[in-house]
Amino acid sequence: MSLDRACNLVIRLICQYLVIISEVHSVSSKLIKDNSEELPKIKNMNKLVMTRLEELLKDYDKQSRPNEGGQTDVIDIAIHMQNIGHVSEVSMEYTADIYFRQQWVEPRLSFQDQNLTFEDLRIDSISERIWHPDTFFPNEVSSFVHSATVQNEFLRLSDSGMMTKSTRYTITASCPMNLQYFPMDTQICTLIIESYGYRVGELEYHWAKVTEKLDMASLFTEEFVPNFRVDGYRVDTTARTIRNETYPSITLGIQLSRYMGYYLIQIYWPCASLVVVSWFGFWMDDDSSSERISLGATTILTITMLSSSISGNSPKIPYVKAVDVYVGICFLFVFAALVENIMVGYVKKKNVFASVKKSANFIQGFERTQTEDLKRQAFQVGFAFGALQALKTKFLRKCKIPCMGQGYR
Repeated sequence: MSLDRACNLVIRLICQYLVIISEVHSVSSKLIKDNSEELPKIKNMNKLVMTRLEELLKDYDKQSRPNEGGQTDVIDIAIHMQNIGHVSEVSMEYTADIYFRQQWVEPRLSFQDQNLTFEDLRIDSISERIWHPDTFFPNEVSSFVHSATVQNEFLRLSDSGMMTKSTRYTITASCPMNLQYFPMDTQICTLIIESYGYRVGELEYHWAKVTEKLDMASLFTEEFVPNFRVDGYRVDTTARTIRNETYPSITLGIQLSRYMGYYLIQIYWPCASLVVVSWFGFWMDDDSSSERISLGATTILTITMLSSSISGNSPKIPYVKAVDVYVGICFLFVFAALVENIMVGYVKKKNVFASVKKSANFIQGFERTQTEDLKRQAFQVGFAFGALQALKTKFLRKCKIPCMGQGYR
């Protein structure tokens, strides 16, 4: 019985599998057929739209803005930063790879009254014949449009006349910095977007909000900037006035906070180590004055070279930076240690000289005293010997000599 049940179960599973395969095949064949029917429709629609566009462009003036003589044309701006590759404190510039998108309504190319419905039709082939906003970047130093493997730019049109232009730029822009707290500083680098020829009232820029909140994901692919952390950004739509004419403008400000790791390793720790090394002379023997002075001079030269390296990699600014204060304090400590070692050597030498002089004076005094004593003793001995000889001679003259004469007689 159990074998029969197992066989029936296997047969049922095989039958269900075959039914599922047949249904999937029928659905896929239907989809393929629908798609094959849809593709000619899309191709025909695109061809029809391009034909109508050619007819509209015959009387089209690309020198006139869409609402010439009427209401203000609104340009929606959207920027997505692929990365910020380089931020320079010396030249006060930054380089960013961005996707720059502009959207505006072109009522002269609207198809809503022609019973044609389409979205985002690429019209790159006729882009040069259509009006574009004269947008530029006032604080740009240099820029270029990427062209690998094709020109990284497109122009799209919808049936409502909405134009979308997207371009990939690499921009080097100026970024004035306040380096008073360098390297513990926070900088705001801006990208200014402005109309070159249209004034306020003719053109207006709006920041296209992806969300209500200015979140980081809507602007950056990834929050990576060498030596910096991206804290956030802000958008300012204040117009700029140039020679009594006001032009529409929008400013994107990116707040960057500097990482301290590199500067701790390259500046702060080496300077602190040099200060500690300069203190080694305090534990040397009193007689090692030359070694202490050599150690102090070496640390002075090393910290001077380090300070010169920091100054060479910094802009020529008229105020003192925080790192300059730190290096200056370290230099004072090292210099004070060298002065202390020199003073110790000088005092030691002076004390030795005084001791030697005192010993020499003592020896000279001792020799002088000894000489005078010897002279006095010699004088006394000589005086005693001379007196004795005189007495003897006198005695002999009085006594011995006459007596001897009488004896001979």
